[in-house]
Amino acid sequence: QFLYFIEKMSESSRSTYNGTERTETDVQTVVTYSEAVVPVGSFGEKTIGMVSGFMLLVNNVTGPGLVTMPAVNSSGGWLLSSLLLFTCWVASAISSTMLLEAIKKMPGNSKFEQRIEFTTLAKHHFQGKLKWLYVITLAIFLMSFLTTLVASVIESAQTMDSALIEIFGKSCAFQFHNDEKADVGTGSFGFVCVGDESHSGSGTVDSPFGDSAYVISIGYILVLMVALPLGYWNLDDNIWVQNFAFCGLCFIVFEWTIQCFVKGLHFHDSEPTNLPVVGSDLSSVFGTILFNYAFVTTIPSWCNEKKVGVSISKSIWCSSFLGTIMFFCTGIFAAAAWDFSDGTDLLAKLTDKNTSGVAEFTKVLAYAFPIIALVTSIPIFSIIVRYNLLENNICGKFWANFWGALFPWFAAIALYAGNALNYTVNWAGLLTIVPLNFILPAWFYIQSLDYSFEEPEAEGLLNTKNIYTSSHNINDDDENSPSRNVVTHDDDDDEENAYPEYSIGDEVDAWVPGHQWVPCTVTSGLLDGCYTIESDDPNVNERTDVAPSNIRARKMEEYSPREIQEEEASEKNGRIQPQRDSRGRSKRGIYQTGR
Repeated sequence: QFLYFIEKMSESSRSTYNGTERTETDVQTVVTYSEAVVPVGSFGEKTIGMVSGFMLLVNNVTGPGLVTMPAVNSSGGWLLSSLLLFTCWVASAISSTMLLEAIKKMPGNSKFEQRIEFTTLAKHHFQGKLKWLYVITLAIFLMSFLTTLVASVIESAQTMDSALIEIFGKSCAFQFHNDEKADVGTGSFGFVCVGDESHSGSGTVDSPFGDSAYVISIGYILVLMVALPLGYWNLDDNIWVQNFAFCGLCFIVFEWTIQCFVKGLHFHDSEPTNLPVVGSDLSSVFGTILFNYAFVTTIPSWCNEKKVGVSISKSIWCSSFLGTIMFFCTGIFAAAAWDFSDGTDLLAKLTDKNTSGVAEFTKVLAYAFPIIALVTSIPIFSIIVRYNLLENNICGKFWANFWGALFPWFAAIALYAGNALNYTVNWAGLLTIVPLNFILPAWFYIQSLDYSFEEPEAEGLLNTKNIYTSSHNINDDDENSPSRNVVTHDDDDDEENAYPEYSIGDEVDAWVPGHQWVPCTVTSGLLDGCYTIESDDPNVNERTDVAPSNIRARKMEEYSPREIQEEEASEKNGRIQPQRDSRGRSKRGIYQTGR
C-alpha cells in the first residue's frame, strides 16, 4: 500500500475548480470543495441508510469512555455525574444540529450536495485576519481525534493481553524500557513475558506489564492486525462492521447490567466510597464525561455519506440518547456493585482475579469488548482524520493515511503503561472537547444567521426563486422536499431552472471556494458547460473555467433594509409597482437580507 499511494501521489496534478466535481481523462482525480486534487475513491458515496447511520452514530458516541464511567461515578458521585451526563447529551445533540445548519448554509450546499467536513467549515469562516483561528481549530481537531484513537488502541491492547494471560497463562512483548530486567535481551531491552502472578495483582494498574514498561505486546499486534486495514477503507465501506459492533455492544452492556444486579447493588453501603451521592474527587468527572461526547465533530462525515431522505434530527437525538443510557447504566450499576476508588476502568476490574462476583461469561464479554466495540471504532476516527486532511488540502492521501491510521499506534506505545489512559482522556476532554463540540458549532451557526447563501436559479443569484433566510431550519425528512420558511418571488417572464447567458467582456462575479464572490470578466462563451473567466484577484487563476451556476451578474446597486420594507408595505397596499434596477431585476430579489 505504501508503493501504491506513492504512485498515486506522483500521478496527481493540480486542476482548477469549476464548481462541480470532475475527473480528468489522463489521471483519475477529483477536485474537492477546498480545491484539493485527490484520487478518485478517496471519499465514500451517499449510501448510508437510516438504520445503519443510527448504529454508526451510537458507536461514535460510545467507545473507550464507556469503561471509565464506573470510576467517574465512584470518585465524583452519582448525582453530579448523572446531571452532567444528561446535560451533555442535550447540549451535544443541539450542537450537532446547529453544526449541520451552518454547513447547509454554505454556498451550493442547501441540500448537502457538497462534501464539507468540520474543518472545511472552519476554513470558510476563518479567513483573512482570522486565518490563525482556522490553524488553531485544525490543530485541536487533530489533537482530539488522535487522543480518542490512542485511547482506543491502549484499551484494546491491554484487554487483549489480559485475555491471553487468562487463556494461555502468559502474554509476551518486546520491551524498550522498564525498571525490571528483560527475560531475553540486554538489561531492560529485549523480550519479556508476564503470567498469572502479574495479572492477579492489586488491580491498580491497567497494563499487565506494569506502570513503567514501554512494550509492543502480542495483544497490541493482534489488535493492530484487525483494526489497521479497516482504517484504509472509506466510511461507507465500514458500515457492515459497524452493524456488527452495534449489536455486540448492546448485548455486552445488557449482560454487564444483569451481572451487576446479580452481584448486588450497594447504594447505601457501609463503605461510602463505592457510590457516594456527591464524591470528594471531582478532578476527572468533567473531562471524562465531556470526552464521551466528542462525537459532534464526526457528524459532518456521516452527513456527507448518508442517503437522501434520512432524517437528521431523529438520527442524532435517538442515537445520542441511547449512548447516554449506556453510559448511565454502566457507570451507576457497576460502581454500585464493585469498588472503583482505585481509578481502574471496568475492563480491568472484570478481568482481575481478585474481583469477586464476576461470572465467567462476563469475563469473556470483557475480553470481547475491545474487538467488538473499541477496535471497530478505531477505523472510523482514522477515516475522519483522513477526510479532513484531504478535504482541506493539508497533505496527500499517503500522509493523510499515515496521520489518521498509523500515527496513533506509535503514540500508543508511549502511553501503554500504567493508568496513562485515564490521564489522557481527562486532559483531552478539558482542552479540546468543549471548543470543538460545543463552542465552535454554536459560533458557526450564529455567524450563518447574519447572511443568506442564495441558491443559483433562473436569474443567477439576483432574482432567485428560492432565498434561504436565517429562519430556515434543517429539513429532517428529505433534502429534496420543499424547504420551509422560503421566500419566493415569481417572475412570469423568467424561465424555470434557466441560467442567464453571458457574452465575452461581460463583468460578472464568480464564486471561488474559500474566498466567496470575486469580480471577473468573461473571456469566452459557454464551452463544455463552462465559461472561461479572468480576474485580477490573487485568489483566482489567470484563466479559470467556471460553471454557469457559479456566476452572477456584477452587483450594480445596493438597497437598505428600510427601503425594502417601505417598498414591500407600499406594494402590499397596491400603491406602487415593484421597483426594478436598470437591468429589470427586483430589488427584493437582489437583497432580501439587506446585505
